Amino acid sequence: MTYDDAVKLFRKGHFLELIDGFKESGRWRDIDPNSRILFAYVLALCGQTSFATSVIRIEDQKANPRLRSQIDATLGTISWWSGDQESASKHLHCAIQGACESKNLEWIAWTHLHLFRFAVDARPAHAFDVMLPDVRKAVIRAGIPSLTAYLHNCVATLEGYRGHVDEASRHCDIADSLLETDPNAWILAGILMNRGCLATVRCEFREAAEYYRTVVGLTEITGSLRTCALAESNAAYLQLITGELGKAEETLKRALSNASKSGTTTFGALDILARVYLAAGELDKCEETLESVNSGQPVQYSTYETRWAALTKAKLLLKRGEFDVALTWLEALEAQSRPLDDQPFNAAVHLLAAQTLNRIGKRHECARRVVKADLAGIRHSVDLQGQFHHSIGVIVANDDTGLASQMQERAKRIWSTQGIVSVRSEIDDAAYSRDEPKGADAGLTTTQDVKAAINCIAAAFEVAYNPKLLGAELLNVLEMSGCSSHANVLETSDMSQHGLDSGGRRMILRLGDAARSGKSLTLACDAPSSPSDAVVLTDVFRIGRATIALERARQEERGRAALWPSDPIEDRVGALFIAEEMHVLLDSARRVAAANIPVLITGETGTGKEVLARLIHNYSPRAAKTFLPFNCSATPREMLDAQLFGHRKGAFTGASENFSGVIRAAAGGTLFLDEIGESTLDIQPKLLRFLESGEVHPIGETHPQRVDVRVLAATNADVDSLVAQGRFREDLFYRLNIVRLHIPPLRERRVEIPAFANHYLQKYAKEMSKGELRLSEETMEYLVLYRWPGNVRQIANEMRRLAALAESGAVLMPEHLSSDIATSRRTVPVSDRTLDPSEIVVRVDQPLSAAVQHLERAMVQAALAKTSSVDEAAKRLGVSRKGLYLKRLRFGMEIDRPKSDGEVA
Repeated sequence: MTYDDAVKLFRKGHFLELIDGFKESGRWRDIDPNSRILFAYVLALCGQTSFATSVIRIEDQKANPRLRSQIDATLGTISWWSGDQESASKHLHCAIQGACESKNLEWIAWTHLHLFRFAVDARPAHAFDVMLPDVRKAVIRAGIPSLTAYLHNCVATLEGYRGHVDEASRHCDIADSLLETDPNAWILAGILMNRGCLATVRCEFREAAEYYRTVVGLTEITGSLRTCALAESNAAYLQLITGELGKAEETLKRALSNASKSGTTTFGALDILARVYLAAGELDKCEETLESVNSGQPVQYSTYETRWAALTKAKLLLKRGEFDVALTWLEALEAQSRPLDDQPFNAAVHLLAAQTLNRIGKRHECARRVVKADLAGIRHSVDLQGQFHHSIGVIVANDDTGLASQMQERAKRIWSTQGIVSVRSEIDDAAYSRDEPKGADAGLTTTQDVKAAINCIAAAFEVAYNPKLLGAELLNVLEMSGCSSHANVLETSDMSQHGLDSGGRRMILRLGDAARSGKSLTLACDAPSSPSDAVVLTDVFRIGRATIALERARQEERGRAALWPSDPIEDRVGALFIAEEMHVLLDSARRVAAANIPVLITGETGTGKEVLARLIHNYSPRAAKTFLPFNCSATPREMLDAQLFGHRKGAFTGASENFSGVIRAAAGGTLFLDEIGESTLDIQPKLLRFLESGEVHPIGETHPQRVDVRVLAATNADVDSLVAQGRFREDLFYRLNIVRLHIPPLRERRVEIPAFANHYLQKYAKEMSKGELRLSEETMEYLVLYRWPGNVRQIANEMRRLAALAESGAVLMPEHLSSDIATSRRTVPVSDRTLDPSEIVVRVDQPLSAAVQHLERAMVQAALAKTSSVDEAAKRLGVSRKGLYLKRLRFGMEIDRPKSDGEVA
């Protein structure tokens, strides 16, 4: 296998084929350093650390900066997998330094990504605010979609650790879309692994299991036994929490076997296996398994997996009744993990500490730990909610049997909704398990009634993400209040939010959409029969509406607090913002939108100045009013005054009617003056007057008129040069230039090209009913390398042309592109060998009609190029002259004026 072949496989993530190719060469130890070090690097990424170490030689340290950097990245990855974080950090930092010396943009991006991904597992949360800008900059400079996809997947992992599940899913979606244009099986496996973990957190266990199965299947392409072992470990976790302990043990032993083959230890698999034994009551086996994960006290900045394994040991100590030892262990674990800012983990530590303190009779300290668990957000960690309510129910059982029973019933509802079975088996509560009296038989005091009601109301706020759980809590509140009868939660097609039904007999509150049914879950109860009941009933419904609104606001807040908060797609005007500089521009637009000041937008033709102006309008308080674009260069100069400011009937020849002008037509809204640099010196003083006083003076009117309009202006000209040349008034320029937003040309943000191309191709394919059109990998390379002088407008028009000429469902090849784009390529096309001039390549993964069109187009072009007349070309192709003419017309080829027979075409 040649080095170039190996690089092609590496970029596709086909690591198994790459590894097998080097192994089959027989003497891989004697291959050139470039190939051998790449071989070792891929082995490390796949988790085959022992083999990777044997491939690297001591003399390799004397190689050039690029190879030294790759060696450090390999050694850093090996150290990472083996748990030596200090060595991993050192090598990965050295890898970045060497990559920067080599000036290879692709490799610089890879090294930054490796360090960032390592840091996600091993560093405090505050470190990422410092790291992320550098990583993004390196990846954007490389301009490779698959690298950008890997970055988004790393951010998805981090957001998942922080509990921002929706944000993590959003980044997975972005990563998936980027891989459509630049497939990479190894990165895809990581994305699917994240999706499985997110589905697990949401308690969507069936979907999670499917993701993990797909990851295991991808091992036949990626060759990553470590990834396979991780996927199997996660699948075993699903089996554990759903009560399939035997299957979980079998799956975990297989995962550990795969991990041992790769020379690495999967701490996560060991932890889950220990939890299986814990749930099954096999405490000696649990302890033996945990000894393989944690020897001694918890280590500062330990990985995500070892942190939770340390928590499993605390559960084991509780099971054994070693309460003082468990408390000491938890206090040490809390101190060591505090800098990590892992809130779900810290909350779980506080909860276990509260259980331990309760068992040794330290009630005051137990109460403080309960408060700390709540402050750490345990009630909003979906996977910990059931455990919280069950454990606290056990803790308060001696003080308030009614509250204890209520909380344990709530835990059962949560676990039942989630499908969780075994968590209770891991908790040391056997001595407190009892059948508690419920409802009217509980003999509760008035104070206990109040506590139970308050607890139900508070619980409604924490389970508002699930309409079924929310409905159960509100039903409890209604029952306690006694203000209504026949209350229930039902599925309905009625999307009413709240109020009385059409007959005025029932009060209804829409809780949300029912899972998978497509219907709405609604709380309904009889209308009150007395004013006092009406007051209380409306209060309960008000609480219900507040919980729903707060949950919606909480979701929005999680988006604002995200590590990468800006959404790359602005749905309101169809704008795409992916490049870092475009995110900065979008943030500036959002901030300036609220201020009622002019904004000057500059940029080349086609960059999207009007799109940005519409965004500013949509973000502004004037969003509900008119947005009126006006192109100053599209109106004759002598008519510009009348068009802008209006005129009175009879003010000049041809003024047959009163005309208000575009400024007054935009009253209350936003006026977008495009190509302001083309305005005349005659009109500019009136524009200045309008901007300063808010007054317009129509032609023929005796008095000016006030109008409230926000002005946004744009130009593709160098307005500073126009001012210097005296072609644009300096005072008007300063009045417009309060805030200037410059949109960079598309060639300076190439990372957005694949997204734009796919977005517009799919848009026009849908409009023209062309099915699912796709761009081949080589076609996308042409697009990414082209300079796009017309910017976004040009790429949109190119995709429109491709969609119009394509067969339904076709895969579009480079020859389908416009001639100026097709001839701009400066790189050698990707192929296994050099084709003869008379040969072409036809893809077999496309519809037959598209393949036939591809072949016909190529043959027509070749025939016309090799002959001197249309007749000769038609004869060579075996078609009539008219048939050739129709084919050229259908393929969008340039056709000259009709010529006589024998005349050169």
